[in-house]
Amino acid sequence: MQNHLFQRFLILSAAGILLLPPVRAQAPLQVSGKILADDGTPVTGAVLSYKRTPEFEAISDGLRIRYRLKPGQLSVDNKLSVDPTGNFALGGLPDGQYVLCVEFPEGGFLDPCAWTSSPGVLLNGMPLATQEIKVQRGSDLLIRVNDPDGLLPDTDRRSAAPNLIIGIQTPSGAFNAAREVFVERTGRELALTVPFDTPLYLWVFTRHYRIHDESGKEIDMNGAMIPLTIPHGTASHRAVLTIAGPVLDVRPF
Repeated sequence: MQNHLFQRFLILSAAGILLLPPVRAQAPLQVSGKILADDGTPVTGAVLSYKRTPEFEAISDGLRIRYRLKPGQLSVDNKLSVDPTGNFALGGLPDGQYVLCVEFPEGGFLDPCAWTSSPGVLLNGMPLATQEIKVQRGSDLLIRVNDPDGLLPDTDRRSAAPNLIIGIQTPSGAFNAAREVFVERTGRELALTVPFDTPLYLWVFTRHYRIHDESGKEIDMNGAMIPLTIPHGTASHRAVLTIAGPVLDVRPF
C-alpha cells in the first residue's frame, strides 16, 4: 500500500502537482476574564469592546516598500455587556492580537483605551485565554450647555459635521469627546469620566455660536481650552456653558 502511494506521489510530482496533507480547520478560540476596580472589587455595568488588530505584510517593487493587509484577514469588532459579577466570555474568535476596551455608561471608571494603555490579548492557537482587566476610578465631569434661544439643532436634524465640539484634552494632547446624555429645547448635557489630580483642558470648539463660561465671559472660539483639575475623591464635577447667540460670519469647517 505504501509503495503504491509513493509511486502515485512520484507520478503527480512529475506532472507538476504537489500533494499536501489535508489542513484541518482551526477551532474557534475563546477569551474569558473579569473587570476589576483598582482595589480588586468586581465592576458591574461595564461594556467590553474587542477588536482584532489587522496584520500587514511588506511588499517591495524594488524602489519602495508599501504595506498591505495579509490575505485571509478576518475582521472582528464587537461589544458585549459583562455579567453582574464583572465576568465576560468571548467565543468564536480567530487567531490574532486583540485590543480590549471597557466603557462605563453609568460613569465612575476610566476606559483604559482612552486614558491608560489598551489591554491586549494574543490568541496563538490557544483554545482558551484568560484576561483580568483592572480599571481606575475617576470623576464624572458633567457639562451643561444652556441654549435659551434654542439655537442648537435637534439630534434628529444634526448634520454630519458637528457645529459644537466639546471634550477633554489630555496631558499627552489626545482629545476625548464628551458624550451627550440629555437633550431638551433649552439645552443639553454631556458627560465624560476623567482622572483625578490630572491637569486637563475642557476643549470647546465652534464656528456657529458665541459661548459664555460660568462667569458670563465670552469664550474664544478658536479652539478654547479651559484649565481643569479635579481633586481625588470628587465623585462628580459640573461645568456650565451658555450659547449667547449665533456667529454672524459663519464659514464652513
